[in-house]
Amino acid sequence: MKLMSNKEQVLANILSKANWKKREKIVAGDRVRVQLKRKGFDKGYKPKYSKEIYTVDRKEGKYYFIQGLTRKYLRAFIEKVRRSDKNQ
Repeated sequence: MKLMSNKEQVLANILSKANWKKREKIVAGDRVRVQLKRKGFDKGYKPKYSKEIYTVDRKEGKYYFIQGLTRKYLRAFIEKVRRSDKNQ
């Protein structure tokens, strides 16, 4: 049995209990919602993502370009929409 240093043991313990948020991959042509800009004291029950559904035009590096919008978005600020979602 290999003895682990305290630093290795702590790291192994943290990683074993970590919850990694798994997100679906987004490719060109996928339908997405865009995260709304919020003010500092908005209520928690207000929607966090747009009602409109957009289509991803392309991906360059870590940025996604959305059809009909001028700015580029990181993956953390867009949410993939399932095909069965009726809210358009």
